Amino acid sequence: MTDELVVVELLRLPLAVLTRAADHNLTLQRELALVHAADESGVAPARLLWLSQHLDQQYAAFNAAPRQTLQKAIEGDETHVDVRYEVPAHAALAAAELGAALDEVDDYCRNGDLLTLVTPTEALSFRRWLLGEFIAQIQKGANPTPWSDQLVGTPEDAATTAAALNTGTITIVDELDLEGAARVRGDFASLLDSGVSHLTVDMAACTFIDSVGISLLLTTRERLAQAGGTVVVTNANGATRRTLETTGVYDILSKST
Repeated sequence: MTDELVVVELLRLPLAVLTRAADHNLTLQRELALVHAADESGVAPARLLWLSQHLDQQYAAFNAAPRQTLQKAIEGDETHVDVRYEVPAHAALAAAELGAALDEVDDYCRNGDLLTLVTPTEALSFRRWLLGEFIAQIQKGANPTPWSDQLVGTPEDAATTAAALNTGTITIVDELDLEGAARVRGDFASLLDSGVSHLTVDMAACTFIDSVGISLLLTTRERLAQAGGTVVVTNANGATRRTLETTGVYDILSKST
């Protein structure tokens, strides 16, 4: 493959959609890391984790200027921005490979193998537009196709517009670490799949929590939030509460809104 740089232009990139898509991806990456660490990883989660890290490293130098453009636009309260990339031609193949891996992980979400919801319609349309622009402009020399807000419906169309007031409680016993999170993850998934939209997590008997346990709580919270639901942690005390406070998530997890 040649290292000659090719220009790719993303026209009218929607900043609000980008932010929502990035939030979803962060939640997905968090759970994939949790699942992989617990040695429950399937082929798709493991491959996406590796691919994401590999591409971040490989294209870091080419992303610096576009990221500055995006950050400046966000700080300027703009709604859309044109972004110019100069990347090696093999970025088209990388975009296609990343898209295939994300589609495969969506199947995991759709089948209930992950707590994270399948990519919302809006974020999926944005992903396919963005990756498709790299592929079409590099491989076919196509002219840029601007993002159109008409490609998808409103963000609310991608989630349940009103969550049923179904409540549930899960009690954490002993430690919520790598082994503990792997042990109770299925219980979380079962409650959510049963229709629970407002979940209380009783931490009174939890003696320890680490980053893996916190990731499980945040991932569950994000899934329910997308459907208008909530997660509230109660009775956290001792070392568990101190860890939640130190990491800055106690207030987030202990409030219903």
